[in-house]
Amino acid sequence: MNSYGSPVVGAQITVDSTELTTTSDGIASIELPDGAYNYVVQIEGFAALEGTFILAGEDITIYISAPSFNVTFQVTHDGQPVDSATIYFDEIYLALTTDSTGMALSGGFYPGEYHYHVVKEPYQTYHGSFTLDSITMVHHDTTFYINMVGIADQEKAPIQIYPNPANRQVTVTSEGYFNLTLFNSIGQKLLNLRAYSRINMPLEGFEKGVYFLQIKRHKKIHTRKLVIE
Repeated sequence: MNSYGSPVVGAQITVDSTELTTTSDGIASIELPDGAYNYVVQIEGFAALEGTFILAGEDITIYISAPSFNVTFQVTHDGQPVDSATIYFDEIYLALTTDSTGMALSGGFYPGEYHYHVVKEPYQTYHGSFTLDSITMVHHDTTFYINMVGIADQEKAPIQIYPNPANRQVTVTSEGYFNLTLFNSIGQKLLNLRAYSRINMPLEGFEKGVYFLQIKRHKKIHTRKLVIE
């Protein structure tokens, strides 16, 4: 079973030279004569689990629990802890809340990829992801450090456009979500995109000349000149 107590389907178990696979209830069974046996359990994402058992005239059941991870989130803003921030996940039904030190801790994570979101007004929602793998991660305690960005911080953050002049592609970066609109020199709208933090905009098919990029964020509009060579 995994760290939540749920059965693990498809685990590969080798008892001496005999191979077994766990069913939907996490069980694999085999009939063996009395004696001593070695076994190896292989679960995707986990290091192999090894053990031994002895049969002496009666049936036995061996319970195997896959190791889990403890995950800690440290949420701050400009070096100060952010309390009461909510952290929720796409893959599992779990919500964490940071304490007065900006920390939130939960155990019971098993190997896999997780996508999470940190929500706390008046900050911009933080989106992140991580992968847990007990094969390469020796320690089963891991901490993620998150710096929340406030609305005021985002308005002050610079907008970067490069390269400019450009030919095949131009990159636009800004804090948080923003709308990006491309106009030609006579004001015709050519392209409208929405992005988060960064976008690479292909320029193939556009003629050489002067264009204008309009970046809208937090109800404010910024216009920048773009030259395509």
